[in-house]
Amino acid sequence: VDNNDIAVVGMDQNPVVKKARKALDAAGLAYAYVGHGSYLSGYRRRLAVKMWSGYPTFPQVFIKGVLIGGCAEGF
Repeated sequence: VDNNDIAVVGMDQNPVVKKARKALDAAGLAYAYVGHGSYLSGYRRRLAVKMWSGYPTFPQVFIKGVLIGGCAEGF
């Protein structure tokens, strides 16, 4: 997250994560995607991310290392 201007943290198979990524693609913005499993795997990693960020859902969109929210906050 710290090494990229825009980073999207999410999980596979989540339609809201896909929507956020699609919006960034449509805007022509480069971003790094950090995926943490799917609905059936990666739960512990996702929980650790949620506890670290203090944000309860995915996607988590970071700009220059600062969490700006999820998909609804700007996409």
